[in-house]
Amino acid sequence: MRVVSLLPSATDTLVALGLHRQLLVGRSHECDLQEVADVPSVTESKLGNLDEECCVINQAMSTCKSGLGDVAMWSPNPSQSELLMSNGLAVYTTHLAELRKLRPDVILTQVQDIPCWLQGTAETVPQWEVALEQCIGYHCRIVHLTANSMAEVYTDMQAVAEAVGAGDKGRTLVADMKRRLQVAADVCKGRPVPRVVCVQWPDPWFAAGSWVPELIRMAGGRDVMGREEEAVQFSPEELQGTAPDVVLFALCGFSLRQSLQEATKAVAAARGAFKATPAAKAGRLVAFDGTRLFSRPGPLLADTLEALVEALHSEAQPFGHEGRGWARVAMP
Repeated sequence: MRVVSLLPSATDTLVALGLHRQLLVGRSHECDLQEVADVPSVTESKLGNLDEECCVINQAMSTCKSGLGDVAMWSPNPSQSELLMSNGLAVYTTHLAELRKLRPDVILTQVQDIPCWLQGTAETVPQWEVALEQCIGYHCRIVHLTANSMAEVYTDMQAVAEAVGAGDKGRTLVADMKRRLQVAADVCKGRPVPRVVCVQWPDPWFAAGSWVPELIRMAGGRDVMGREEEAVQFSPEELQGTAPDVVLFALCGFSLRQSLQEATKAVAAARGAFKATPAAKAGRLVAFDGTRLFSRPGPLLADTLEALVEALHSEAQPFGHEGRGWARVAMP
């Protein structure tokens, strides 16, 4: 079996299953574990490098998403299939010429959202498979991964395992991950429950949703801004009104160094609101490595919970993530 993974969390699962060497023939450029460094990449960012301001990146991503709907509107017209696949098969731009050379049997990915008014045209996985077949010349199975909660994270990990014929290994992996999460959660029992805001993006301001509020609860905190159903947009004044004890910057796609830089800029721009919060007064503004923690719904969420426990409960026994996965943000 030949597998291409266009989603870092799916690649993480293959590595955790110990099957990457024998199955993985292609990956996304964001699949950055050392174990897959020699596997060919077939994607690139739709935005080029990430040196732009956060507001520019947000506008560009919105434009990419709305433009995809325009392309999908004409599919499955063969003349448009390549454009649809290149921009919609993954969260990145996919190089179809390289994909053809690799001849995968299975592609692990997250097919991009199509506006609801296009339902029934190009959004279902079978229809995407038809469009992909028009591009590469044969049928290839697409495994569409859509986790938005911890329960769905486990489901997606098992789906990856089942897709590569390793169902039993998948069940063992999920059970081991749950045990590791429970060990981290147990550390928090009986400790104070801090009020937490987790910032996913600083311009405009968004609070992290999906599995993040659940992880914060597991880490012994109370998320006072985020909702599991969606990323919530808010203002600095609204953040001040929640009186957070801890503010986390888990900026999607940013390394720890980048997150520290962007968090410092964001706090400085909203200094008036931040300086009045218990979090700022206590020096509890924290930035995380947003490339590996929080943003990858797979095995690395165990690392995320351990790092959260360290950040929320400094008196607890450390797991070794401080300085590598997270660091404190100085109040400007």
